[in-house]
Amino acid sequence: MVLKVLNTFTRYYKYAIPAFGYRNQFTGQNVVFDKSVKEKQRARSALTDDPHMYDYIREEVADRLADRLNDISRKFDVALDIGCGRGHLSQFITSDNIGVLYQLDSSSEVLVCLFFVSCEFVFGHNQLMYAMFLFG
Repeated sequence: MVLKVLNTFTRYYKYAIPAFGYRNQFTGQNVVFDKSVKEKQRARSALTDDPHMYDYIREEVADRLADRLNDISRKFDVALDIGCGRGHLSQFITSDNIGVLYQLDSSSEVLVCLFFVSCEFVFGHNQLMYAMFLFG
């Protein structure tokens, strides 16, 4: 009996909300990931009063990644953190392993909220903004 109710619910539910977001009006294809909506969401989340309250998962992942990087005995002169967000990885890495850390993010609003104060903002190709941190 429960399965029949669930089956009836999903039959009506699938017509109420499209499974793949929406259709592109020009190509007619389903759009699974809308880049402009994601950029707006990242900018909005960066401008909240307390964005650090929601970054605990990213901080945990950055801590684990930095721990694995510290296990490598080689020194990296240059490192690139693509999609750095608010600079979570830069909190946990040390100057013993990395000379210069370039942090790159598509959202300039997120880069303004970086943790480090001693950084230099650089505009690169196509006005892509990234931050450069010098250790040591």
